[in-house]
Amino acid sequence: MRTSVILVLLVCCCIGSSENSPTHSCEKPLLDSTFEAVTLPGGPGLLFNGMAYSSAGECDQDVLGLMEISIPGSPWKVYTETESRNPVFLYVEKDDVLEKYSRNNGGKVLFLEIRKKREATQTSGGKRGGHEGSPVTYVYDPEDRVLRGNVGFPLDEFLMMVCGFFQEKTGDQEVGQVWYLYGITEFPRTISDVEILGVESDGTVHLFIFCEHLVIPAGESREVNRSFQEVIIDSSYVVVITVTIENYGVIDLESVVAE
Repeated sequence: MRTSVILVLLVCCCIGSSENSPTHSCEKPLLDSTFEAVTLPGGPGLLFNGMAYSSAGECDQDVLGLMEISIPGSPWKVYTETESRNPVFLYVEKDDVLEKYSRNNGGKVLFLEIRKKREATQTSGGKRGGHEGSPVTYVYDPEDRVLRGNVGFPLDEFLMMVCGFFQEKTGDQEVGQVWYLYGITEFPRTISDVEILGVESDGTVHLFIFCEHLVIPAGESREVNRSFQEVIIDSSYVVVITVTIENYGVIDLESVVAE
């Protein structure tokens, strides 16, 4: 059975402006659109860009504001109301009949975690710094595959991503730990250093970080590093960023527990 996916991700906080500014120009990869007719538990459906869509019946041909999507090899014309890679609704024209499809995760989600560590070493200037922190806002049990946390978003069929973030700061500047939990309903979606480009039906995730395209299959992880110099008022630092991204794979939506 085909299932669509939800991801869990982390956000990155930074000190100063150097971390957010790219060190060189780079271009994001363009992911091709994929389209396939499938049978879902409730009846006929589609698999579009890794997400499942359920049939919502026929609709009027004069729906306003539709944009055609270029899909190589598609036997039908496909339209959307937004530029999202996985919009809430798709419109498919078959033999002069316009059918509407609604995104449906099928009660399955994909949990992706990103952990960020920032280490700052002061090289000149006066001593500065501070502490930032937050309580733990989510806990994931990899054996039971249950995610518990502060959920501030709907756990419905439209959710594609539950994004959890852990960041640790160490060294001669700010120190502390912060935690976040996010719900993602559109691709692409940028959260600090990480841009989520899209997913595949098998749970593989496409990300763009520090000018690098990461492809992470379910059950695997990747680590990326970046170092730079940063000046805050009259103090200089060498900063090393380590981001670890782990794709835990598909879990049941019911296993995301709001507490």
